[in-house]
Amino acid sequence: DLEDEMQCSVEEAEEPMEINCESIQKVEQVESLVTLSGLAPSRWMNLPYLDVIRERNKLIEPARKPKTAPFFLPAVSTLDGFEFEKMTGNDDDVERRNVLMAKRNVLEIESAFAQTLLQASEDADFITVFESLKWMSISAIDFQIHILPERALSSFLKMLLIVLRNHRDFELVQAYLAAFLKINRNKLWVNCTKDDDLNEKIEKKLSRKELKKLQRKAEYEREIKEMGGVIENREEKEAVEKRENSGIGSGAELGQQFSVSQQAKSSGQRNQLENAIDIKVENFDIAAQGRVLFHKAELTIAFGRRYGLVGPNGMGKTTLLKHIAARRLDIPPNIDLLYCEQEIEVDSTRAIDAVVKSDKHRLALIEKEAQLTKKLEEGDISIGEHLKEVTDELKNINADAAEPKARRILAGLGFTKTMQEKPVEAFSGGWRMRISLARALFLEPTLLMLDEPTNHLDLNAVIWLDNYLQTWKKTLLIVSHDQGFLDNVCTDIIDLQNQKLFYYKGNYSAFKKMKDQKMREHMKAFEAQQKQLAAMKKSGKSSKQAVEEMKNRLQNKQNKVNKSKKNSTAMIDEANATQVELLEKIKEYNVKFVLPDPTKLPPPVLGLHGVTFGYKDQILFKNLDFGVDMDSRIAIVGPNGVGKSTLLKLLAGKIEPQHGELRKHRQLRIGWFDQHANEVLNGEQTPVEYLFTKFRIDYQDARKRLGTVGLPSSTHTVKIKDLSGGQKSRVALAELALGAPDLLILDEPTNNLDIESIHALAEAIENFGGGVIMVTHDERLIRETNCQLWIVENLGIAEIDGDFEDYRKEILEQLGETSVPQER
Repeated sequence: DLEDEMQCSVEEAEEPMEINCESIQKVEQVESLVTLSGLAPSRWMNLPYLDVIRERNKLIEPARKPKTAPFFLPAVSTLDGFEFEKMTGNDDDVERRNVLMAKRNVLEIESAFAQTLLQASEDADFITVFESLKWMSISAIDFQIHILPERALSSFLKMLLIVLRNHRDFELVQAYLAAFLKINRNKLWVNCTKDDDLNEKIEKKLSRKELKKLQRKAEYEREIKEMGGVIENREEKEAVEKRENSGIGSGAELGQQFSVSQQAKSSGQRNQLENAIDIKVENFDIAAQGRVLFHKAELTIAFGRRYGLVGPNGMGKTTLLKHIAARRLDIPPNIDLLYCEQEIEVDSTRAIDAVVKSDKHRLALIEKEAQLTKKLEEGDISIGEHLKEVTDELKNINADAAEPKARRILAGLGFTKTMQEKPVEAFSGGWRMRISLARALFLEPTLLMLDEPTNHLDLNAVIWLDNYLQTWKKTLLIVSHDQGFLDNVCTDIIDLQNQKLFYYKGNYSAFKKMKDQKMREHMKAFEAQQKQLAAMKKSGKSSKQAVEEMKNRLQNKQNKVNKSKKNSTAMIDEANATQVELLEKIKEYNVKFVLPDPTKLPPPVLGLHGVTFGYKDQILFKNLDFGVDMDSRIAIVGPNGVGKSTLLKLLAGKIEPQHGELRKHRQLRIGWFDQHANEVLNGEQTPVEYLFTKFRIDYQDARKRLGTVGLPSSTHTVKIKDLSGGQKSRVALAELALGAPDLLILDEPTNNLDIESIHALAEAIENFGGGVIMVTHDERLIRETNCQLWIVENLGIAEIDGDFEDYRKEILEQLGETSVPQER
């Protein structure tokens, strides 16, 4: 009977057959299942999740054909829709088709798995389907996919994609690939024999040089097409229109100074991009005005991961984000992405509306619902089904919760209820950046790219943001100098070094440990190599001969390793084989701030007594009494706008109190540094000239001090006005140290510094013998300098009971947020 025949078919499929493309075209055994590993490599090499298949399946040794995949791919039926169409019209074929269709209809109706799947799709019950698959054999999974109704196949594929984000189980991957191949069977199989035979003949006739020439020509044509920005592909055009309608844009513009090249993708790879949720770009180059920023680099971004992109300043981190946002690299067209960098447009729109109305897809649905409702009220009952679809879609996207969600985000970024009602034009540039960030968080693109998101935030907003992003379900790519932020938020680190990208699992602290270990191993190997070269030279060889012999040894060793590999990754074209190079000594990027030992001054050193101060109608402090001594370590915290920076200016004597007085020890030297310190430097002088003029130190001493704070030697004789913000900050830090302060007053000192410089600053403060009072949004700087927390509130200032973690929890509780536990 039919049930026995189904079981027989499944049992026969336990050992998949190896067949070629030609046999796929012949329908000899209708119910038999076949493996696709007999297809040409272009048909299977780029299928998703193959790493899971490779790990589970044993290698086929020896390979049955040179181009056979060294593992079994999912079995897919040789009989499906397009085979029916190929049958002739004779009586035998017609009768056979009718029998097969009848069998297939019965199988679809009576499949228990299909019924389970359809019910689970309605209930969004992934667990039931997952457990059903776990109990099936691989051939049973393939057979169930084969008989699955078309109406269930699409929802099944979507369900699997969601589950596969976190669970790469073999059975799930097998089911996904079987469903994927069934849907895309025509693209994979139609005319495959002719195409592959033709390609093989062409490859045999062309020399390697001619093949490389064709490849370069193809890459050039593709690059020109992409740089022109013309969308010729219909699917890509539809994807762009969809993104525009959703309200999500790239937010990045690129000038003509950049040139880009990247490895060309096959038609099969292009087809896969249509449904991809991960990003993989191989062998890409980016140059700016002749300077190479990336060379043969690889970009790999997996859905649902939170990446921190790190590396020295000026190496191309922001450039990479902009190229991704502008789609100058091969980004799957269905992935919506957003690069948050620009201020919001200045107009009279309320802040809350600027966020809520950014979701154009939701607004379009609401407008459509209103139009259809009006037609229904006018008696047009034909639009009832359409109205239901629109209403269901609004429910699916949780449209009613849009405004509460937007208000939650704005509140977290420091906007009070009153501020949320103000027009955008009433806010400063920094606050407009916060609105822009709020819109990006509200839209939730598949890939969100943030470039220094904490720069325009105070500590309270940073605490909220890193807590919020820790539960982000989609993909993040962040450039930040805030190590505490990267430690809390990131699941992976991408390190930009030597024009390439290197990937590390874990947060920044874990990455730093792994990288330091790699550096030690590299230096050990480099020193061993140098000893071998020295021995060769000692034996009579010239430097050139010694280097060539060492290269030959290393190349032979590498060739043996490649030859011993039996998996597909070892199939390397000789023309593209990596040539071995000798190790080079890595030039480490070291920054060190040294603050001289201060004079020990007896208390009281500096204090405000009975001080009242305010601006216009807002009083910030009333009858304030507050002082600092030589052993003080204080970090000032509090909501934005309460007067933290004003308090520091009062202590430094930069502004006068309206009532009360500032008392200062007559020998006290104050070292002042803030985010605007570089603005008071003489822009017409070079850094060396500036330090000489102010402190009368000689040329070499000035250069040494500038080099110590991380200012490149090439910039020592460049006018300060032509330096970057970060470079100017380093000149200001060198000036701060030369001033030999007894007390440091720092207002957001980390804003223009990279991670290494912030670490050096924290170390210098920790070793400093004088007093320190600061305002900063950098959690790590507060922790590493062991600062006591004082909060500005109620027109005064008070010490906080507890440590930074207690303050963090308090801030989140005030906002109604659940604190994500921190690992320390």
